[in-house]
Amino acid sequence: LSTEKIALLESYTDHLAVDLELGMESMYESTLEKINRGCTHAELVAVLDSLQDSPLDVCVHMIFGFPWETKEQMLAYAEEVNRHPAIGFVKLHHLHIVKGSILGAQYKKSPFPVFDLDEYTDFLAEFLPRLRQDIVVQRLFGVADKKLLIAPDWKLPKAAVQSHLDKVLTGRGVVQGSEVSV
Repeated sequence: LSTEKIALLESYTDHLAVDLELGMESMYESTLEKINRGCTHAELVAVLDSLQDSPLDVCVHMIFGFPWETKEQMLAYAEEVNRHPAIGFVKLHHLHIVKGSILGAQYKKSPFPVFDLDEYTDFLAEFLPRLRQDIVVQRLFGVADKKLLIAPDWKLPKAAVQSHLDKVLTGRGVVQGSEVSV
């Protein structure tokens, strides 16, 4: 993302709200290489640093559940996001295994664990308290096209998944940012 492109987007902010969504996916270079991400985390950090005083509304997209990343590694995404003041929004997503992808081919040959709905809910209950309170969570989960989805199949419509997450997280008293030291 060049400075010229950032300047062009910023030029629209005098009369429009402009969102810039950046795919973090993971903060681990080895993961980004395995999924053929096409850019490094260091490159993302450089862009985030350049956007620190930008009028753009910056969102990062994260994927949780890569089979080689531990829960502790995934929870550390929150600390990484928290350290970048340019980030005002996040989209959280559990890993989808889809037809036609490299992970899809690997999963068909040798299935690996993916989050079921309760496991993902448990993960979010630990992750959200670690995320700065001023960051707006635009999405808690993603939905893949049913024709392409291999795993996980939570067998619920989107609204039912959202309702489940809301009910469980509220019932547990989960508060975003409650574990972040100021």
